[in-house]
Amino acid sequence: MPIRPLSHLDLRQLVESSSPAEQQRAPDEAPPSSIGAAFRPPGPRDDETRRRERLDRFAFLLDDAFRIPGTERRVGLDALIGLVPGIGDAAGALLSSYFLYEGARLGVSVATLLRMTLNIGIETGVGLVPVLGDLFDFAFKANDRNARLIERFLDDPESTHRSSRTVLATVAVVLLLLMLALVVGIAWLVSALVGALSGAV
Repeated sequence: MPIRPLSHLDLRQLVESSSPAEQQRAPDEAPPSSIGAAFRPPGPRDDETRRRERLDRFAFLLDDAFRIPGTERRVGLDALIGLVPGIGDAAGALLSSYFLYEGARLGVSVATLLRMTLNIGIETGVGLVPVLGDLFDFAFKANDRNARLIERFLDDPESTHRSSRTVLATVAVVLLLLMLALVVGIAWLVSALVGALSGAV
């Protein structure tokens, strides 16, 4: 039996007899495509998740990558770099500043960023003290602290912002009291010296 070629009428009937789902689709509606979904650019939430994971990995590398033999304590590259005299602490502070950069990109509040900066400053400042600074660096782990601060802010911005402001206010009061005590001490010392010199004359 010879094969009859499809005519224009036959093609029209085939189109009209397509599935109900095809008939209900709007003329300008593109068919669903799983391939297109795979190449769709990631949304904001996906980008935030990737940044969180990157920060966690970096904090682990800097503060917890290696276990001290015979103990449960862990140290990272930051503590090892800090052992290098002169440039070790400065290099560690530079690496730690990455958390400030990512925190700012993720919308962390100014108070929380200042608190993170305070953590880096404390670790760097104490790290300048020989031996004691290195031991403090092993225990303080500013990068872990800052990674957790970013996580907490993203999960609960208001509470983390308030706690950061409280910490900063407490530190400011302590510094003010120390400065006041220093001024009083210097004034007392000068007064004692003047009295001693006056008595000697």
